[in-house]
Amino acid sequence: MPGFTFVFDRSNELPAEHVLSTISFDHDTVIKRLFGRYKALVIALNKEIPQLAIVESRERFLLVDGFPDRLPRDGESVFEWLASTSGSFRGIAIEHDSSNAIAFVDNQASRELFVGEHNGRVYISDKLWSHAVNCNDAEPDVGNLLFAVAFGSLPTRATTIHGVRSLRPGEMFEIDANRLSFNGPDPAKEERQFSSQEEAVAALASAMSQSLAEVDATPCSLFFSGGSDSELLLARLSHLDSAITFDLRRSETEQAESLATAAGVAWTKVTFPEKHWSNVAEYACFLTGGLLDSQFATHFQILGGVFNPKCKFVVNGYLFDTLLKGYFLKRSDAIPPARRRLRALVGEKADIFDLCIGRKNSGGFDFLWTLLKPNGRDLLENATKAVFDSIQTTVSGTLETTLDSIVLGQISRQIHFATLLAWMEQAPSSTPVLHPSIWKWVARCPPQFRCGRHTFGEAARRLQDPDHDHGGKAYSEPRVEESSQLIALSKAFLKPKLYRAGLRRYPKLRRSVCASNLVREGYIATLRRNLESGDSSRYVDMSATLQAIDVLENNGAVNDEVLLGLNSLSRLLQHPQLTLGISPFLASR
Repeated sequence: MPGFTFVFDRSNELPAEHVLSTISFDHDTVIKRLFGRYKALVIALNKEIPQLAIVESRERFLLVDGFPDRLPRDGESVFEWLASTSGSFRGIAIEHDSSNAIAFVDNQASRELFVGEHNGRVYISDKLWSHAVNCNDAEPDVGNLLFAVAFGSLPTRATTIHGVRSLRPGEMFEIDANRLSFNGPDPAKEERQFSSQEEAVAALASAMSQSLAEVDATPCSLFFSGGSDSELLLARLSHLDSAITFDLRRSETEQAESLATAAGVAWTKVTFPEKHWSNVAEYACFLTGGLLDSQFATHFQILGGVFNPKCKFVVNGYLFDTLLKGYFLKRSDAIPPARRRLRALVGEKADIFDLCIGRKNSGGFDFLWTLLKPNGRDLLENATKAVFDSIQTTVSGTLETTLDSIVLGQISRQIHFATLLAWMEQAPSSTPVLHPSIWKWVARCPPQFRCGRHTFGEAARRLQDPDHDHGGKAYSEPRVEESSQLIALSKAFLKPKLYRAGLRRYPKLRRSVCASNLVREGYIATLRRNLESGDSSRYVDMSATLQAIDVLENNGAVNDEVLLGLNSLSRLLQHPQLTLGISPFLASR
């Protein structure tokens, strides 16, 4: 898997030759450099990173992974450059005159960096996986690991490795011989909020037009589904080389083909290869660090042979759901109560998290709790309390905005970021949702204008047909039908009579519950059987389980508990750096 780790030795106790000999990266290290008279910096790289740039000038050595809108000018400091550039990127700069190192990420932290110090050495990695491979002293934070498995996400700067944290958006991490320091971005200026939905629609249309124009400056390929965002991209991208759809869901594939045919664009359907889902299950949590929804890294390792290497990629609008349609904005009076055990542990704050922190992960806490021994349960409960205590609840009018605030703080917290990450790993990738104009719009848009599809849909229609008189439509409250069903389902686990009544009232829900329970029971049985047999190489029959999940999703099944953390749980158990962290806490029963 592509990746890199910087190792900066501050102890000055080991000869450089010894430092170099202890560092390896998947047996494919292509760059090793020493900087300074007494400080050793080792750069371990996999040569397959397509968007990597290494630039040396009189002032510095600079490694950039991603696409800043420009590189530093002659005489321009790294701090000045970062304050005036945009794009999706991360990197390391080493100043030749001082040998100080500066790690940095863009203003959305769309490409993460993880920083940790162990025994006098500072490790800066693109993934937790890279960190674990290159650091012999890495130890798991078992509480955070269990939280990530239970909820499908970890909404903190801390990670599942002790002493390792991720950089905040726009943050810089400076290393010299005497100190380590984090420098946050300048506080954002307070922007005037939109006073009407019509103003929000017009501003969004303008922002999207600007972002699409910059994406369309060079030939590109489009990965897309059949949604309104894909329709917009097809209509607006004049340099479109090809349109590609991965056959993930039949309905989306059919819609995508129809849109591409109508637009007169060459269209390709790519079918997932055999055993693809077992590869995703086995490796996707390494890609995401086990910190976010690794089940959405659905396109991992299948781009080879699909794309034109001369094209700059445009990924489709998956992320628009969260950013522009307010997926995490919920009516305060339409949120079902959390499961009893979680609610008793952290109070009402649990309700919104139990609903959608990991998307389709309702009940994940209870599910994992049943698999743990008493000491493992204590670790899970303590970590859950700590995370929830660190989160401040927020509301705006009738809308609960706590989760929305968390995910908008960093794009990697959004539900489909793992899809984008899977593309970033293998091909130059760009997406309109990363453009600064979009994020400036979000900062000015009140939650009530961003909740639901109207604002985004109206802005998209204006971009496709600017001469049509759309006449501003009034804002409408989000529908509560789905929440009503979830309320019925949550009560079902507390009172059997309500459970039966809820299933009678909602036939689709009845089918979903039955299918979900069936796969859940099979998953637990397989897990227990493999634990009892001591087979550490096959904790779960991942291929069969994930294929079953895919079939169920195509038929409208809600696999809430099944998706709880298949990837993280199955693979992290086997990782040599992390095995001892979690396996002693699993109940063999």
